[in-house]
Amino acid sequence: MLKLYADESYSHPPAPLVYTIAAYVSESYQWERFEREWDEALTAYGIDHFHMKDFAAKKGYRDWPENKRVKFLRTLQHIIKSNTEKDFSVSVVVEDYNELIPPNTNLRIGFGEPHVFAVIGCMKNINTWQKRAHINKPIEYIFERGSGHDTMLKRIFDEMDAEQMNFYRAGGGINFFGKETTPLQAADMLAYENRLEMCRQVNPTNRPKVRESLRNLRRAENDWSYYNAEHITIVLETAANIGLIQRVQAGGETEFTPP
Repeated sequence: MLKLYADESYSHPPAPLVYTIAAYVSESYQWERFEREWDEALTAYGIDHFHMKDFAAKKGYRDWPENKRVKFLRTLQHIIKSNTEKDFSVSVVVEDYNELIPPNTNLRIGFGEPHVFAVIGCMKNINTWQKRAHINKPIEYIFERGSGHDTMLKRIFDEMDAEQMNFYRAGGGINFFGKETTPLQAADMLAYENRLEMCRQVNPTNRPKVRESLRNLRRAENDWSYYNAEHITIVLETAANIGLIQRVQAGGETEFTPP
């Protein structure tokens, strides 16, 4: 069985509102090695917990010179990449999502809040990866406890039928662990970097280049998805083409509604 650890990251005004879910997948024995190496690295630098947002803001790291910060982050990124099989990330521009899938509508109930949409997007990408790589192993999905969406995510898993369980490789079920769980700290880093990249794509004048930290996390193949208005529209068009929702012409514009 594979284990997946997923975490979230979201922005605040005045930055573009972006919601990101990111996850790493590995075998249990790889995660055990990851935890040993991660704990050793944190101990060597005199800290007991890593949170990417705090690190970026130098909260608790103010006296670290830049070369120490760079070396530490690269050490953690090497541990992540050498002990994980695959990573996934889905980022959603909240303004575009709200416009195309408005809150308090039946369409929103069907697609869920941005958090749920991003989680399901990751799970669909996992199915694609396993088919491409000829892997057919169940996955235990582990999320950070207390995101505010725990109940909804558990309900989604509880209500899956056998076909959906197989599609999402969800045979390992779902669990929620605290921030002290070190694999979640790795997912936190990936979510943070992908969320910043989505913000950069929305408004590239703020940060003209991809962050080095994100480049260090890249693999030869990445399943990182970014949903702005264009990509959300493609999802809606695809759903309409297979009859899950319907197109409605209103005032010269196309809207989407439940069937």
